[in-house]
Amino acid sequence: MSHQMTLSETRNESGSDRGTGSFGGISLQIENVSKVFAGRAGNVEALRPVNLNVEAGEFVTLLGP
Repeated sequence: MSHQMTLSETRNESGSDRGTGSFGGISLQIENVSKVFAGRAGNVEALRPVNLNVEAGEFVTLLGP
């Protein structure tokens, strides 16, 4: 089983890490995230590939079993 995570830091023109950065207001961007567990009867797809953009000032909570 392998996991890959890439984090990209963006900075605005003033050099701070706040503000719009190069993503135009997106503070967090995830692409094609999925999770599969090996079950007794075969693989269980717990999370299908999902994309999510969280913009500056937004609050997001992810819940699961």
